[in-house]
Amino acid sequence: MLHGREMTRWANRVTSHREKRRGFFHSPAGLRVAKKTIENFIEKASRLYEKERSAVSRAAALDEHVRRWLGWANRTIRSSVSGQQHRAENAVAV
Repeated sequence: MLHGREMTRWANRVTSHREKRRGFFHSPAGLRVAKKTIENFIEKASRLYEKERSAVSRAAALDEHVRRWLGWANRTIRSSVSGQQHRAENAVAV
């Protein structure tokens, strides 16, 4: 059974692996979007822009992609920060 520091280290490893899998990485400044994730976002945005359709339809599709991607990235970072705070509070309480 894990206690105190061991539990905190285990929780941090699990979070690190999960975030890495989702296209993020941990830096000294905190959780960041991985370079490859940004490259994939730009590639898909370019494909949406280049698709043959009306300018209005193209703009709407691109806008939707950007809005959803930014929402996903922001939610993931916020949940990671709140998860770290929750783990820190529990580690202190143990």
